[in-house]
Amino acid sequence: MAVYTPGRRRAILLLVLTSLLLITIDLRGNALLDAARDGFDRAMRPLEDAAEVVARPVRNAWRGITEYDDLETDNDRLQAEIDAMRTNDIVARSIIDSYRRLLGMEDLESPGDFERVIASVIGQSPNNLDLIIEINKGSNDGLRVGMPVLNPAGSLIGKVTAPVTSDRARVMLITDPNYAILVKIVRPERLPEPSTTTSAPAAPSSPTSLPGVPTSSTTPPATTSTLPAPTTTLPDPQRETGQMVGRGVDEAPRVNLVDDSPAFGTPEVGDSVLTAGGGRSLAPADLPIGRVSEVRRGSPSEGWILDVQPLAELEGLEFVQVILYTAGSESPESDD
Repeated sequence: MAVYTPGRRRAILLLVLTSLLLITIDLRGNALLDAARDGFDRAMRPLEDAAEVVARPVRNAWRGITEYDDLETDNDRLQAEIDAMRTNDIVARSIIDSYRRLLGMEDLESPGDFERVIASVIGQSPNNLDLIIEINKGSNDGLRVGMPVLNPAGSLIGKVTAPVTSDRARVMLITDPNYAILVKIVRPERLPEPSTTTSAPAAPSSPTSLPGVPTSSTTPPATTSTLPAPTTTLPDPQRETGQMVGRGVDEAPRVNLVDDSPAFGTPEVGDSVLTAGGGRSLAPADLPIGRVSEVRRGSPSEGWILDVQPLAELEGLEFVQVILYTAGSESPESDD
């Protein structure tokens, strides 16, 4: 008996041809097929949603059973990192407070010692040569030529430049080719990696005997903890100084006049750049400016040349804060 009769062969051939025809029509697009497919999807969607609702608890329970150990390990690791961050934050606040008290004892200035004036930006530079913005505060508010200007986050963006009227002032941005300021390059030493376990010291094996007090030869076992060891000290940062100058639109400010053999080694990308302060500086010390984005070695007379990526976004400024600080080297006659 033949497996395929002529009638069955014709039926199979007809089904193959029909399938090819439907595939061709579907690839070329057909309103009837599209409508049928869309209607089928809409009809099945409630069933799919119901199946998802029913299956989700089962799937989550199975995942919790099979991946419980991994989840517990990840949770312990994240908790240890959070504890380390909280500890370091407390220590950092303590160090900052001690630093401020030390400055007060030595009668040294810090950025927090000076009054600040908040101003709105009301105008931008009319050209790309002078990178200057205009603010709605002036001499009536205590503003003077040379005072440092920060963005709302506290990063240096420029200085007050002439002319200053009673209720208006102009601010030269740090990217302006006429801008220059003394800076320091700071590289804090890295904090030690937090450890995952700490052991309590064992009690002495032979305690001193006291009259009337029995002694024990047992030693309490060492205990372990999953919390990281707290950081108790922060190393002092190392620094070098130089002069930062603006270089115009789309060009990063540049630091030059850096010693060719700095104390902390070769400057590196990521080093912090802050104001250096001093009697002839345009700003008090330790105002953040940016980070080193490129390091090149110039001639022996040039030393290291560093490009700086500012921390502040200089475009689209709406508000700024002016520190009422006037350097001895800055006067209306010395600024254009």
